[in-house]
Amino acid sequence: MLGGDVVTRIRIIVLVMAIVVIVASVALIRRGGETAGAAKVTAKVEKAHAQSIVEPRADERAAATVTQSIAARTVRIDAATDAYIKTTIEDLRNALAAVPPAAAGAALPAAPVDRLRDQINAGIDRANRSADAAERLTPLSAKPTGEPVTIDKGILTEVYERLAEAVGAVWRGNTRAAAVKLERRCTLAILSIGRAPADCPAAH
Repeated sequence: MLGGDVVTRIRIIVLVMAIVVIVASVALIRRGGETAGAAKVTAKVEKAHAQSIVEPRADERAAATVTQSIAARTVRIDAATDAYIKTTIEDLRNALAAVPPAAAGAALPAAPVDRLRDQINAGIDRANRSADAAERLTPLSAKPTGEPVTIDKGILTEVYERLAEAVGAVWRGNTRAAAVKLERRCTLAILSIGRAPADCPAAH
């Protein structure tokens, strides 16, 4: 049989080994917990970073879509303006061409100034009503003075054509100025608060 001292030493050794095992186990558990916690934190950071990238990119795409919509609408309005002015010029030409030449010794025929004025003024009204008109034209409103003068039909036709073209240029300028203001306001709102005002084209 083993002596008392030997048994005591064995017990001490077993106790020390048990303590070492317990301490090692605690250290491993703690380290594993820290690793898992760090992994969770890293995952959250990466997810937040991904979201912070995705949201601005989504806003940028929405702003680009709105810009393209406004540009396309401006092109359509410009095309409609050009068609309207072209039709107006044709009507002016036809109205003046329909004036018959004066017979020998007869008074000169009157030009259809009322009709011409009304057609030009209709274009001016459209140009002035374009959204947020930057430039406004004064309608033709002169009254007869009773002092007629003669002017060649070709010259009078050209004068009215150039006037109609000037009205069209102002109309297109107002359309484009309004488009630029709308584009800036819509894109600023999208990039600032993530949504566009109600009067902006749909961002999708």
